[in-house]
Amino acid sequence: MGASVITQERPTSQPTAKPVGIFRAIGTAHRTTWRRPQFYVLVVGAMQVFLLLIAIPVIRLLYGLVLLQTGLGSIAYDRISHVLRNPFADLTLLLIAGVAVVAITGELVTLFILASHHQDGDSTSFRLVLSQFWERIKKLVHPQGLLIII
Repeated sequence: MGASVITQERPTSQPTAKPVGIFRAIGTAHRTTWRRPQFYVLVVGAMQVFLLLIAIPVIRLLYGLVLLQTGLGSIAYDRISHVLRNPFADLTLLLIAGVAVVAITGELVTLFILASHHQDGDSTSFRLVLSQFWERIKKLVHPQGLLIII
């Protein structure tokens, strides 16, 4: 009876890619960003118009309601306890925070969608961005998505 020799093959290590230097990464980002800059400028401009025409006026209106409910002319550090004792003012402040979170989340989701398409080299359009925006928002309206927002 012969002795059997068990041979173990060592896994060969794959050559790792050389890390990209900071200057090379900046150069690549600069070259790829300017492929279609008009679309990105339009989308970012549309987001800013949304913030200026809808989100900021709603926040100002709600802040005015807080001042009206508390009878103050402005909220200062020494008057914050007066504001926090009023339950309607507290709810309105929470509503202000909610509007701000929705506006910021919408802006970030849009930017992430654009970055994903840009990185993959896919073409983008307003219709495509809007459809993917609603898909991502639907995923965020979930208890786990709410934890991400918080």
